[in-house]
Amino acid sequence: MLKKMQEKKQLTQQEIRTRLVQMLDDLLAYCNKHGLTCFLVGGTLLGAIRHKGFIPWDDDIDVGIPRDDYEKLRELARTEPIGGHYAFAFGDDGSYSSPYGQMIDLDTRLRRASTEYLLESAVTAHLYIDIFPVDGYPDTAEETKRFIRRVTFLRKAVKYSRSKFGRGTSGFRTILKFFPVFVTHLLGNRFLVRRMVREASKYPYESANYIGISANALYGVGERYRKDEAFPLIEVPFERKQYPAVACYDGYLTGIYGNYMELPPEEKRKSHHIQVYCKANTKQ
Repeated sequence: MLKKMQEKKQLTQQEIRTRLVQMLDDLLAYCNKHGLTCFLVGGTLLGAIRHKGFIPWDDDIDVGIPRDDYEKLRELARTEPIGGHYAFAFGDDGSYSSPYGQMIDLDTRLRRASTEYLLESAVTAHLYIDIFPVDGYPDTAEETKRFIRRVTFLRKAVKYSRSKFGRGTSGFRTILKFFPVFVTHLLGNRFLVRRMVREASKYPYESANYIGISANALYGVGERYRKDEAFPLIEVPFERKQYPAVACYDGYLTGIYGNYMELPPEEKRKSHHIQVYCKANTKQ
């Protein structure tokens, strides 16, 4: 055990961020090589616009890829792997337990503070970048609300399918969770992920006027933005480099965060509280 610990090094927050930026560079290079569109989304884009880098209390990177290119990436992951110490994992293929993908760094091991409520199979073991498919959305606000209700229901079902029995933040929550956890475990995580993917990709990206991330729709109707206002992509500063982002970033960020240039209250500045370890002789 002592020898194992000596072979591992815990990374500082700055070392984690440096490694994530290198992963982002390598992912974009892979996508560019294969003609795939990839751009910053969510909190990573917010960090780029508000802080010109990571949100001070953040420790991950999110990218979006149009659904068709996302499917090509899944196929390429099988036929032309990214190689090196990287790999891809996708919920659609059963190698990940959520309805999107990840690029993972196999030279690292990752520990989270909140895994006591998750099944072991649902815990990411390596440093990662989240890869979200960008799908079409309905044209009308009313149909969008119905669509969001459906994908939100399925997102929660996937979440319960990843949860442990008899675990909750309180006794009441544990009791409340029992039935949905029981039912979703019967249905199975992979079944629910595939059901979520079918619903999320219901509106074809190519013919849609509105697009957004629906496989992890945390922000409701605000996720949706006009495709013709998003492209061509622009470059935004992030950690002293330039990265692709939607041209309508202001409307997109306003839709999901509101007044995004205003810092949230301190109690809402939450990180993932991750610990990352790598081989002691691995370059950062």
